[in-house]
Amino acid sequence: MHHDGSLLAARNLLREMWMSLPSGQAVARHMHIKPIADKDLKVGKTTADDSPTNKLLTDISANFRNNVPLWYYVLAEAQQQFKKDDTPIHLGEVGGRIVIEVFVGLLWGDSHSYLRQEPSWEPLPEFMNQGKFKITDLIKQALKDNDPL
Repeated sequence: MHHDGSLLAARNLLREMWMSLPSGQAVARHMHIKPIADKDLKVGKTTADDSPTNKLLTDISANFRNNVPLWYYVLAEAQQQFKKDDTPIHLGEVGGRIVIEVFVGLLWGDSHSYLRQEPSWEPLPEFMNQGKFKITDLIKQALKDNDPL
């Protein structure tokens, strides 16, 4: 059976309307993040060949003016980083914050998690990177500790 990507997108839009989720711009504003302008929200593949001809979302429907579905906004936010085909793309401010807040919420909700057991924990200074501690620093340290001698 062939699954059509546009059918999935349509189902996501209907689900979002049914659940009355806020728009991507509303979530960005709530997070005190400047929303992406409508003129920068395009639909299509993020490739060097396709990007120049991708349509504006507002050209598809005027209902999307300052009212982009949250799931699409998260994808479009990541797309803003695109320069050329080998550009590394990651979640933007809104998408990244949603993901990390879900993880922190799960950790805080688990009475056996380290966050709940030791909420005042701080990493050792040698684990810090310019005064900050990021998940990548934790992974690097874990890999370093498991390297065979």
